[in-house]
Amino acid sequence: MRGRIQQYCCLRMIRRKGHILAKLAFVILLALPAYVLLLNKTPSTGLTPGGGHIPGGADDAYHAGDMEQGAKLRFNPPHDLPPNSIYSRHSPNDNPHGFDPKVLQQQQRRRSLQDREADTPKAPAAAVAAGPAAAAQSTQPIIEASGIKATPRGCFSDDPDKSQRALRETFFVDQRRMSVALCLRYCHRRGLRFAGLEFRSECYCGQDIYQSKADNETKCDLRCVGDTSEICGGAPYISIYEILGETNANKPEATGLFIITAYILPDATLKKTKSTSYNRQHKTLGLRFAGLEFRSECYCGQDIYQSKADNETKCDLRCVGDTSEICGGAPYISIYEILGETNANKPEDQLKEGDTSSSQSPGGIADGFRACAIRPEGSAQIFSNGYTLVENTMTVSKCVGACTQKDFPMAALGRGRECHCGYLQHTFTLRDTAPTEKCNVPCGGAAEYYCGGEGYLSVYQTSVEDRRCTENIQLRPSGTFPMVALASFPGSGNTWVRYLIERATGYYTGSYYDDGDLYKKGFRGEREPWTKGTTVVVKTHRFDEEHVKAFDSAIIIVRDPYKAIISEHNRKFGGHTGYAPEAQYKKGTEWIDFVTGKSRAWANTAINFLQYSKKVLVIYYEDLQTDLYDNLVKILDFLGLPVDEDRLLCVVGNPLGKFKRPTDKRKQLTFDPYTEEMKEFITLYVKGVSMALKLKNQRHLPAQYDPKMEL
Repeated sequence: MRGRIQQYCCLRMIRRKGHILAKLAFVILLALPAYVLLLNKTPSTGLTPGGGHIPGGADDAYHAGDMEQGAKLRFNPPHDLPPNSIYSRHSPNDNPHGFDPKVLQQQQRRRSLQDREADTPKAPAAAVAAGPAAAAQSTQPIIEASGIKATPRGCFSDDPDKSQRALRETFFVDQRRMSVALCLRYCHRRGLRFAGLEFRSECYCGQDIYQSKADNETKCDLRCVGDTSEICGGAPYISIYEILGETNANKPEATGLFIITAYILPDATLKKTKSTSYNRQHKTLGLRFAGLEFRSECYCGQDIYQSKADNETKCDLRCVGDTSEICGGAPYISIYEILGETNANKPEDQLKEGDTSSSQSPGGIADGFRACAIRPEGSAQIFSNGYTLVENTMTVSKCVGACTQKDFPMAALGRGRECHCGYLQHTFTLRDTAPTEKCNVPCGGAAEYYCGGEGYLSVYQTSVEDRRCTENIQLRPSGTFPMVALASFPGSGNTWVRYLIERATGYYTGSYYDDGDLYKKGFRGEREPWTKGTTVVVKTHRFDEEHVKAFDSAIIIVRDPYKAIISEHNRKFGGHTGYAPEAQYKKGTEWIDFVTGKSRAWANTAINFLQYSKKVLVIYYEDLQTDLYDNLVKILDFLGLPVDEDRLLCVVGNPLGKFKRPTDKRKQLTFDPYTEEMKEFITLYVKGVSMALKLKNQRHLPAQYDPKMEL
């Protein structure tokens, strides 16, 4: 408490004019440890005004927001490190990374099979005799979803290895809309017998089942992202349904309405009362009716070929883009007759040819836009082994839909009429991007949207998963990897970086914390003992000297403290992907205390790892957002692992993962939560970190959070 009073009094003095000496004294108090590192005079000067040491450095202290005291700093002069000191615990003959991948995969598969044989009850003899489908006659009830009849077969074990999957024919991922109905319809349309849902957003299809049932149905315990009243498997368990066929209700007499021409436009906004891409699509096609169904599907037609439903409440599904509106049902469709555009809609909603203000227009860019990329020279085909479509009536939705149907993850539009589908590759990496306004050529079939430009391509992400970096991620035998910390202040993107590293390296990451929620979300190294050496890096937020020195080296993730503190506040009150309510910032002194403790922890995390680590790599969160490829190469070089360009391009193609907090303008703060006193306090800590980085010969902080206070 005394330390807090001293801090408060000092800050109040700083706010008052004429107290330049107080400012200087506070900065000297903060910066002294950094100068001690250089001069090697005083070994135990504390960074924080109150001094002290966090006993054990427990993560609970950070998550509770009660950081009364920071870790004591003992700056020592930097030592000369021998080459590859990251592997100092290993004999040169251990060759931790010089293994044969095929042998490793075979060993991993044998261990997985042995584990399943030991942990999973044997399938009934009748099921074994029946072949790979391995299912006795079910007494489960028949369900109907989206016009498809199916029988639940139960919860089955699954394996991330593609060759060991329970269902092996095809699959797709939809991290916004996945539900039992969506998966059943997808598999039924492909003529496959079984549909399986896993990990909240994944759908698998197959003609046979190649795994045994789980010993307990509760292993499938994850809610579907598109309908939280339903179960979509577990991790790694899969909820399997046997498809029996279409229901009579799916035929003309009971269905809502069926339209002649259908467009499936993935991940776009559906709004009935505003002039959105869907309304414009109908206008461009010259069709009379527009229909919305199953939350995210849009249909167009010149006539209606079905009768009205017996009850308007059959259309009861909320639109994914605006939950205040109804987008049909399952399988019912909300139909509108298009009368034309209003005069008020024309001037502000249509872009003139050559207008470069696309970033300010709601219609210039559609959902799923990744970048305006520089077109590779001397090649008519953008993607090798890809697909190209050229039409004078090209639209964004038509191109994205075509690429999705062809099973490609990337769609690139150019010159107003070209559509290119494929995978990112060495000749087209998304590293050479241009300002968005360079993509300014209107689409031939929808002039209010841009389809690239002369020399530029509008690049969109489809709903297809690039599997080059998502399969065959593995744990290594005990003692394979040195102890490498992935250290950060909470809220700095540690979980996101773990996702990136796992896909870039093919190895799971570990954690000091054993977070069951993250384990269920697919971070299979989460429950590995953190000192075991089976994971490529180990997540940690602790920064006390003893803990830091337990590692052979460290990767430090540093993020703008203002954004990191708010991100951690969101996690505390809204979970990994939610937001803290705005009112929480105004309740008593909670936010003031939170900022006081967290700003100190932010500085101590960086400074202590810089001070005590044998070898360190600093990665800035903001750099990962602007130049992901090069920063992943830096991480791989630091870890001593080879660079697999296909894996890296796969990561670049889908960098967000499942734990990146989605942008929701409706939940973002409408005011600046930081007072002037808070900003000056944080600025002083930023100065301390900046000095420590300089003394350790590390790259300086990004300009956006450089110290700005003048003395």
